[in-house]
Amino acid sequence: MTEALFTSSAPVFEVEGETKGELARDLLRLEIGETTAGLKTLCARFLAHGPRADWPQETQLYLDGALLDFGKQVNVSIGPGGEARNLFRGFISGLEAVFQESHEPEVVLFAEDKLMKLRMTHRMKTYENMTDAEIAESIASEHGLAAQVDADGPTYDVVQQWNMSDLAFLRERAGLIQAEVWFESDALHFKTRDKRTATELTLVQG
Repeated sequence: MTEALFTSSAPVFEVEGETKGELARDLLRLEIGETTAGLKTLCARFLAHGPRADWPQETQLYLDGALLDFGKQVNVSIGPGGEARNLFRGFISGLEAVFQESHEPEVVLFAEDKLMKLRMTHRMKTYENMTDAEIAESIASEHGLAAQVDADGPTYDVVQQWNMSDLAFLRERAGLIQAEVWFESDALHFKTRDKRTATELTLVQG
Protein backbone atom coordinates (compact mmCIF):
# COMPACT_ATOMS: atom_id res chain seq x y z
CA MET A 1 0.00 0.00 0.00
CA THR A 2 1.42 3.37 -1.01
CA GLU A 3 1.30 6.43 1.20
CA ALA A 4 1.10 10.04 0.14
CA LEU A 5 4.50 11.76 0.13
CA PHE A 6 2.96 15.08 1.05
CA THR A 7 -0.17 16.04 2.93
CA SER A 8 -1.43 19.34 4.26
CA SER A 9 -2.62 19.86 7.81
CA ALA A 10 -4.55 22.99 6.83
CA PRO A 11 -8.33 22.81 7.21
CA VAL A 12 -10.41 22.48 4.05
CA PHE A 13 -13.42 24.79 3.74
CA GLU A 14 -16.47 24.02 1.64
CA VAL A 15 -19.23 26.56 1.04
CA GLU A 16 -22.47 25.23 -0.43
CA GLY A 17 -20.63 22.02 -1.31
CA GLU A 18 -17.74 23.67 -3.19
CA THR A 19 -14.16 23.66 -1.88
CA LYS A 20 -12.88 27.22 -1.38
CA GLY A 21 -9.09 27.23 -1.16
CA GLU A 22 -8.93 30.97 -0.58
CA LEU A 23 -10.51 30.53 2.84
CA ALA A 24 -7.69 28.19 3.92
CA ARG A 25 -5.18 30.65 2.46
CA ASP A 26 -6.55 33.63 4.39
CA LEU A 27 -7.41 31.82 7.63
CA LEU A 28 -5.94 33.42 10.77
CA ARG A 29 -7.74 31.55 13.52
CA LEU A 30 -10.28 28.72 13.74
CA GLU A 31 -12.29 27.76 16.80
CA ILE A 32 -14.88 24.97 16.93
CA GLY A 33 -16.81 24.44 20.15
CA GLU A 34 -19.26 21.84 21.41
CA THR A 35 -20.66 21.08 24.85
CA THR A 36 -22.97 18.46 26.33
CA ALA A 37 -25.78 21.02 25.91
CA GLY A 38 -25.60 20.65 22.13
CA LEU A 39 -25.20 23.20 19.32
CA LYS A 40 -21.73 22.93 17.79
CA THR A 41 -20.36 26.37 16.90
CA LEU A 42 -17.62 27.67 14.63
CA CYS A 43 -15.72 30.96 14.72
CA ALA A 44 -13.23 31.58 11.91
CA ARG A 45 -11.15 34.71 11.39
CA PHE A 46 -9.86 35.59 7.91
CA LEU A 47 -7.76 38.30 6.30
CA ALA A 48 -10.18 40.56 4.46
CA HIS A 49 -7.76 42.07 1.97
CA GLY A 50 -5.83 40.28 -0.76
CA PRO A 51 -5.81 38.95 -4.33
CA ARG A 52 -8.95 37.93 -6.19
CA ALA A 53 -9.07 35.94 -9.42
CA ASP A 54 -11.45 38.35 -11.18
CA TRP A 55 -9.73 41.56 -10.04
CA PRO A 56 -6.41 42.98 -11.32
CA GLN A 57 -5.13 44.08 -7.91
CA GLU A 58 -5.55 43.30 -4.24
CA THR A 59 -8.92 44.30 -2.90
CA GLN A 60 -11.35 43.88 -0.03
CA LEU A 61 -12.50 40.28 0.42
CA TYR A 62 -15.51 38.37 1.79
CA LEU A 63 -17.73 41.38 2.49
CA ASP A 64 -19.79 41.46 -0.71
CA GLY A 65 -21.91 38.38 0.07
CA ALA A 66 -20.69 36.51 -2.99
CA LEU A 67 -18.86 33.79 -1.05
CA LEU A 68 -19.87 34.23 2.58
CA ASP A 69 -23.46 35.12 3.37
CA PHE A 70 -26.07 34.37 6.01
CA GLY A 71 -27.58 30.91 5.84
CA LYS A 72 -24.98 29.39 3.51
CA GLN A 73 -23.79 25.90 4.41
CA VAL A 74 -20.19 25.60 5.59
CA ASN A 75 -18.21 22.38 6.01
CA VAL A 76 -14.74 22.16 7.56
CA SER A 77 -12.57 19.07 7.38
CA ILE A 78 -8.93 18.25 8.06
CA GLY A 79 -6.62 15.43 7.10
CA PRO A 80 -5.21 13.83 3.96
CA GLY A 81 -7.36 12.89 0.98
CA GLY A 82 -9.68 9.99 1.64
CA GLU A 83 -8.85 10.04 5.36
CA ALA A 84 -10.07 13.58 5.93
CA ARG A 85 -12.19 13.99 9.05
CA ASN A 86 -15.16 16.33 9.11
CA LEU A 87 -14.87 18.79 11.99
CA PHE A 88 -17.91 20.96 11.39
CA ARG A 89 -21.01 21.07 9.23
CA GLY A 90 -23.43 23.93 9.70
CA PHE A 91 -24.74 27.28 8.49
CA ILE A 92 -23.45 30.83 8.64
CA SER A 93 -25.22 32.75 11.40
CA GLY A 94 -23.10 35.90 11.61
CA LEU A 95 -20.38 37.96 9.91
CA GLU A 96 -18.25 40.63 11.53
CA ALA A 97 -15.85 43.10 9.90
CA VAL A 98 -12.85 44.22 11.97
CA PHE A 99 -10.93 47.36 11.03
CA GLN A 100 -8.10 48.43 13.33
CA GLU A 101 -5.41 51.04 12.83
CA SER A 102 -2.09 49.55 11.62
CA HIS A 103 -3.69 46.10 11.16
CA GLU A 104 -4.95 44.30 8.09
CA PRO A 105 -8.77 44.24 7.89
CA GLU A 106 -10.35 40.99 9.03
CA VAL A 107 -13.65 39.17 8.63
CA VAL A 108 -14.98 36.95 11.41
CA LEU A 109 -17.40 34.19 10.42
CA PHE A 110 -19.79 32.61 12.90
CA ALA A 111 -21.66 29.40 12.13
CA GLU A 112 -23.81 26.85 13.97
CA ASP A 113 -24.95 23.32 13.21
CA LYS A 114 -28.56 22.41 12.42
CA LEU A 115 -29.61 22.87 16.03
CA MET A 116 -29.60 26.56 15.12
CA LYS A 117 -33.12 25.93 13.80
CA LEU A 118 -34.19 24.93 17.31
CA ARG A 119 -32.43 27.90 18.88
CA MET A 120 -34.25 30.36 16.64
CA THR A 121 -37.74 28.91 17.14
CA HIS A 122 -39.66 30.16 20.19
CA ARG A 123 -43.08 28.80 21.01
CA MET A 124 -45.68 28.04 23.66
CA LYS A 125 -46.80 24.44 23.50
CA THR A 126 -48.33 21.74 25.68
CA TYR A 127 -47.24 18.10 25.53
CA GLU A 128 -49.59 15.51 27.03
CA ASN A 129 -48.91 11.92 28.10
CA MET A 130 -45.37 11.90 26.74
CA THR A 131 -41.90 10.97 27.95
CA ASP A 132 -38.93 13.29 27.48
CA ALA A 133 -37.69 11.01 24.69
CA GLU A 134 -41.04 11.35 22.90
CA ILE A 135 -40.93 15.12 23.34
CA ALA A 136 -37.47 15.16 21.75
CA GLU A 137 -38.78 13.12 18.81
CA SER A 138 -41.71 15.51 18.41
CA ILE A 139 -39.44 18.58 18.35
CA ALA A 140 -37.12 16.93 15.83
CA SER A 141 -40.10 16.15 13.61
CA GLU A 142 -41.26 19.78 13.79
CA HIS A 143 -37.94 20.80 12.20
CA GLY A 144 -37.78 17.99 9.65
CA LEU A 145 -34.92 16.25 11.46
CA ALA A 146 -34.41 12.58 12.11
CA ALA A 147 -34.16 11.65 15.80
CA GLN A 148 -31.97 9.17 17.64
CA VAL A 149 -33.29 8.93 21.19
CA ASP A 150 -32.44 6.58 24.03
CA ALA A 151 -33.50 7.97 27.37
CA ASP A 152 -35.52 6.27 30.08
CA GLY A 153 -37.88 8.36 32.12
CA PRO A 154 -41.44 8.80 33.34
CA THR A 155 -44.49 9.59 31.25
CA TYR A 156 -45.81 13.05 32.16
CA ASP A 157 -49.47 13.97 32.18
CA VAL A 158 -48.69 17.51 31.03
CA VAL A 159 -45.46 19.32 30.11
CA GLN A 160 -45.61 22.96 29.06
CA GLN A 161 -43.14 24.97 27.03
CA TRP A 162 -43.50 28.61 28.01
CA ASN A 163 -42.14 31.02 25.38
CA MET A 164 -38.83 29.18 25.19
CA SER A 165 -36.74 28.29 22.19
CA ASP A 166 -37.02 24.64 21.23
CA LEU A 167 -33.32 24.20 22.01
CA ALA A 168 -33.56 25.78 25.47
CA PHE A 169 -36.63 23.67 26.24
CA LEU A 170 -34.93 20.48 25.05
CA ARG A 171 -31.85 21.29 27.13
CA GLU A 172 -34.07 21.80 30.17
CA ARG A 173 -35.78 18.44 29.67
CA ALA A 174 -32.42 16.74 29.14
CA GLY A 175 -31.06 18.17 32.37
CA LEU A 176 -33.90 16.63 34.38
CA ILE A 177 -32.96 13.07 33.37
CA GLN A 178 -29.17 13.50 32.97
CA ALA A 179 -29.35 13.33 29.18
CA GLU A 180 -27.34 15.08 26.50
CA VAL A 181 -28.40 16.79 23.28
CA TRP A 182 -26.34 16.98 20.10
CA PHE A 183 -26.58 16.86 16.31
CA GLU A 184 -24.62 14.28 14.36
CA SER A 185 -24.98 12.29 11.13
CA ASP A 186 -28.03 14.34 10.07
CA ALA A 187 -29.97 13.46 13.22
CA LEU A 188 -30.90 15.03 16.53
CA HIS A 189 -29.54 12.87 19.35
CA PHE A 190 -31.14 12.80 22.79
CA LYS A 191 -29.59 10.19 25.09
CA THR A 192 -28.86 9.72 28.75
CA ARG A 193 -25.13 9.79 29.48
CA ASP A 194 -24.89 6.08 30.25
CA LYS A 195 -26.24 5.29 26.76
CA ARG A 196 -24.17 7.71 24.71
CA THR A 197 -21.57 5.88 22.65
CA ALA A 198 -18.05 7.30 22.61
CA THR A 199 -14.47 6.36 21.92
CA GLU A 200 -13.20 3.78 24.39
CA LEU A 201 -10.40 5.05 26.62
CA THR A 202 -7.72 2.86 28.17
CA LEU A 203 -5.94 4.21 31.25
CA VAL A 204 -2.42 2.99 31.93
CA GLN A 205 -0.71 3.52 35.27
CA GLY A 206 3.02 4.16 35.40
